[in-house]
Amino acid sequence: MGVEDLSLPVRLVSTQLIEAGVDIDFPVVFRALAGLDSVSQTAGRCNREGKIVEGGRLIVFRAPTDPPPGVLRLGKSITESLMNASAADGAACCADGSLDLSSPELYNTYFRLFYSGVQLDGAGVQNARTQLDFPEIAQRFRMIDSETYPVVVPYKTAYDKLKIVRAKFKPSHDDFRALQPFIVQIYSPEFDKLYQVGAIDSLHEKAFYYLTPPYQRLYDERFGLVISEENLFPDCSVLVQ
Repeated sequence: MGVEDLSLPVRLVSTQLIEAGVDIDFPVVFRALAGLDSVSQTAGRCNREGKIVEGGRLIVFRAPTDPPPGVLRLGKSITESLMNASAADGAACCADGSLDLSSPELYNTYFRLFYSGVQLDGAGVQNARTQLDFPEIAQRFRMIDSETYPVVVPYKTAYDKLKIVRAKFKPSHDDFRALQPFIVQIYSPEFDKLYQVGAIDSLHEKAFYYLTPPYQRLYDERFGLVISEENLFPDCSVLVQ
């Protein structure tokens, strides 16, 4: 076993999941501008253990694209408004004019503005609960509000299992379950793009979708399913026998 070189730099690129209490500690953290709660959670991964006497460094930057519509975009908008406000407007600021992430007053202001702009029960789940209408609750409740579509990607033995399911008139639950490890969930805008160019086809009354042969190249084992205007074209060579 070789000796680990602890002098090498470590860089971590993460999704928003890093905010869910992951216990890591970095001296410098970069975060795209977002809701104040998200920025604060990310800051908790900067000098988390307090080993850097002079303190860690959190750098918040503006991403080239906005977060998805809804609460994520609303949170970013409110954070921007607080950054543009002065201390006299009720925003808790440091001496240099930046937001003081340790100030309870700042979060009181943020969440007051946030919840005033959010429909907390747009689906009417709470009304169904008061009536003890549990079937209606199950129908209305969605943990993730955005509609997604299951698409089988060409990962390892995925398409071998796909052939088995396609060949059967009535596949069993076990047949469909065998495809679960090879499925990615795609949001409606990306799904529509793929559908319009013929990149996906359906299987057994749209229980699943899968990438058609000319577009299997969109899936990369390292980066996953990559959908962009630049690469949304067919690989016609797979059709040549």
